[in-house]
Amino acid sequence: GDLVAFGAYRVTGEVSRLAVQPGTTTSRADSVSDDGGVITGYDQGEIIDPEFGSYEGRRVCVWTNGVQTLIDALSGFAGTYPVNGAGTVIAGSPSAGFCQATFGIGEAQLVRWVRQGDDSWTPEALGRPVDYFDGVEVKPLMGIQPLAVSDDGGTIVGTASYGNDFFDQVSRAFIWRASVNEGVPVDLGAYVETLGGGIVEPGVTLTAARGLSADGNAVTVSLTDARTTC
Repeated sequence: GDLVAFGAYRVTGEVSRLAVQPGTTTSRADSVSDDGGVITGYDQGEIIDPEFGSYEGRRVCVWTNGVQTLIDALSGFAGTYPVNGAGTVIAGSPSAGFCQATFGIGEAQLVRWVRQGDDSWTPEALGRPVDYFDGVEVKPLMGIQPLAVSDDGGTIVGTASYGNDFFDQVSRAFIWRASVNEGVPVDLGAYVETLGGGIVEPGVTLTAARGLSADGNAVTVSLTDARTTC
């Protein structure tokens, strides 16, 4: 059945449907700023793909003080695009088609949308993690899923998948910060190793980033340990 994005406000007791484009019956809300004024999600509508033409798909959107803005109507798929607590930065990974049309870059990127004074949103391409060498072969990047943004918008963490197909893929946590890796997203485990001090024991892999503190200095992760099958 159809999904409907709505907001529920404890102070007023109000529950209201979030406005969508005319003719749209499906929408979903995923992430919300601390004050509730900015909500990210998607609706279902027409996608004009530069290569494949028109079709129905998920269009990434943001509701800013109740007003909907489509920030990616070219990709046709959508997961959670997190917004920071301050409601000023959204992180996502749109399709190569979006990146080509918007930035002239023909591959998927980590993208940061920054809120402007008039409540419009300006996208910035931040690059992508390099392909992953697993000790035997280089696995190409398959996808990027940002999961959290710090309050100042200066740190983004998430999970990248690598491989040649679904059964071959591996997952690794990544981090983006302007002061890290010359401002290009990097494998979180590789970055932590550069800090020294035995922070991560041998055989332990950071497979996914799960959360980020408001100040961007603490990350929760999922781990695998090669020393055990548990």
